[in-house]
Amino acid sequence: MSKPVPQKTRARISFLLLSVITACLVCLIMLVPRCGRFPKEEQPPGSEPRPEGEAADRLPRSAAEQPLPRGEAATGDGFEPGEAATEGRPEAPRPAVPRLSVVIDDAGYSLETLQPFLEYPGPLTVAVLPNLPLSREVARRVREAGKELILHLPMEPVGAEDPGPGAIMTGQGEETIRALLEQSFDSVPGAGGANNHMGSRAMADPRVMRVVMRYFAETGRFFLDSGTTDQSRAAESARRWGVPLLKRGVFLDNEPGEIASRLEEGFALARTNGSAVLIGHVKSPEILAELARLAPQWRREGAQVVALDELLEAAGEGTAP
Repeated sequence: MSKPVPQKTRARISFLLLSVITACLVCLIMLVPRCGRFPKEEQPPGSEPRPEGEAADRLPRSAAEQPLPRGEAATGDGFEPGEAATEGRPEAPRPAVPRLSVVIDDAGYSLETLQPFLEYPGPLTVAVLPNLPLSREVARRVREAGKELILHLPMEPVGAEDPGPGAIMTGQGEETIRALLEQSFDSVPGAGGANNHMGSRAMADPRVMRVVMRYFAETGRFFLDSGTTDQSRAAESARRWGVPLLKRGVFLDNEPGEIASRLEEGFALARTNGSAVLIGHVKSPEILAELARLAPQWRREGAQVVALDELLEAAGEGTAP
């Protein structure tokens, strides 16, 4: 028969067991916070060191959040290969190429004065006066030379100067104006549009311009406002009838000796507005020498010299400066 354990011994054993259990609990509590984490010096294989202060348990970024490798572009909805992704931001518009058109007025009186302009190698627009003995022949030669042809439409001025045969006058009725327009275009066959010759009074008359623009709309032609008056009603009538409209920016030869500076002014205007129409006259062949000198420089600076119809096409067939 075994001897009973003394009470003192039982107390010591209980104390030892309690101490061991307490020590185990303390160790367990100290180890738990480290579970599921890698020490700073023990990152998972292939991972990058975390920035200081970043949460250790952050989930990996989705594919949409991952940065693109350098030099690669996003593909998929809304993007084609090679396009740069601009999330929520429209692509910046590309700067427009400055375009200039040079129009030579008052052709139709002489074949000799016209010839240098037909021989010029670059684009030119020639405006031919109607109802003259040489109007048809001049128009034919302009087309054969590959130049753009328009009608130089005579219209009533404020003063007493005669605009020439077939002029549109403010006292005429609608039928007369339409008949004169038909006659003038018939004498300059192949003209795709027209600009006004004189016309400071007629261009400012709303009724006259409504009749003129309605005719242009019905015949599919464009109109160039030569800018002989700041009271012109051409633009509002053109908008009403959907007629492609251009406006003269610079007169080249109103003052002797200023052709070069006027051409430079036209180039500056094109750079500011995207386009410019420059008007000179067949009496000034020196325009060609200055144009030949400056056009290569304009091209080097990214500008183009084009015909009026190309200017309208670039502007979306609307109103262009």
